[in-house]
Amino acid sequence: MIGSRLSDLSRQNNWVFLLTCILFASIYLGPSKSFCNDVIYAVAIISAISIFKAKKLCYKIFRREKELVAFFVITVLSCLWGDERSFFYALKSSLVLIFLMFFLLRFTEVFIARFDAIMGAVMLFAIGWTVLLIGFHLSDFGIDWTFSKMEVHYGPVIQTIRSASILAVALLIALWAVFYKQGWLRIVGGVSICPLLYTILLLHSRGAILSFCVGFTALYLFHSVPVKGYKKLLIGLLLFLLLLVTGMLFNLYFNPKGISDTVRIPIWLSALNEIYPEKLILGKGYSTDQTVVVQEVGSYVHAHNFIVSILRGTGLIGISLFLIYVFEAFSSALKAQFNSSMARLSASWLILGLSTAFFNGKYPVYVSPDIVLTLWLPLAFLVAANRFNSIDELKVRRSDSSGDLNIQV
Repeated sequence: MIGSRLSDLSRQNNWVFLLTCILFASIYLGPSKSFCNDVIYAVAIISAISIFKAKKLCYKIFRREKELVAFFVITVLSCLWGDERSFFYALKSSLVLIFLMFFLLRFTEVFIARFDAIMGAVMLFAIGWTVLLIGFHLSDFGIDWTFSKMEVHYGPVIQTIRSASILAVALLIALWAVFYKQGWLRIVGGVSICPLLYTILLLHSRGAILSFCVGFTALYLFHSVPVKGYKKLLIGLLLFLLLLVTGMLFNLYFNPKGISDTVRIPIWLSALNEIYPEKLILGKGYSTDQTVVVQEVGSYVHAHNFIVSILRGTGLIGISLFLIYVFEAFSSALKAQFNSSMARLSASWLILGLSTAFFNGKYPVYVSPDIVLTLWLPLAFLVAANRFNSIDELKVRRSDSSGDLNIQV
């Protein structure tokens, strides 16, 4: 009887691991963005079925992640005083992202136990994408050491900034594997670094370079090193500046287009002027059309800042709920001194994503591979890692005769 239950648990773990790898594979290797979104929807549906079968665990997760649930609820309700036509889209996106997050929180023990294997798979998928991108680039333009003719659009995300941010995540994982892991994972990370760097440079994204520098500096600070206190912070700051200056100079030297004329601050101010002061508390309401008009300049598809976008859509209530949830995730990890490899990488990964979203992000309640990869996945991994200090502390038992899992927290 016990052997049968252990066998069922092993099969379930393998199934969850496979489903997670399929999710990452669709982000990096999917033939189109719609294909990747369909995979995200499928994972959300499977998650919903799994969660509702375990009603006690479902209630426990909803209660524990109440700020997150409240944020999605206020997003949906804000359509009632904003764009009512966006109501069902906001509802669909909120449900998908909730169940995607809960999928990771439902099977916490799987992700902690197999986190290294999942990250190794992510690097392999990223290498596959870079090989395709570089191959198409070389076939169209030949060897181009000036990085000036990148016109290849392959994969689920065709916009340059989003493509580069996804590859920046893979590069961060690769360096984490090289510096802090052993064995096959370090080898895969070492093999990944060069093609990832080359492809990011081809894409001419300063935002990706900046966010990577922030993320890698955070990774250094979160890992225990011999240097402590102010010296550690100083070294981290110098590391960030060195990476940033090197990356920007390299980009400006090889990029004939030079610095972009896009100015972020006027866009942010124009977006905030739409709600200040009358609509500051509740915002103007969520809308799928997030266009911002800057006088005497033109219009932009969104505010290019996720904080401004949330504040614009759901006011102080929405942004407070979102930031409280993120703050609690970091606070819990800090209290535990980032004592697990999963927590350190997830926190750095999330900081990378938040840095990208600060300069290029839109309202994050949107089913898109780049938003899922750079924000919701690392946030869920960090929350899951905070729940257990190490794999040895995992305690899993059967909750009832139906065979559902109940995780002791």
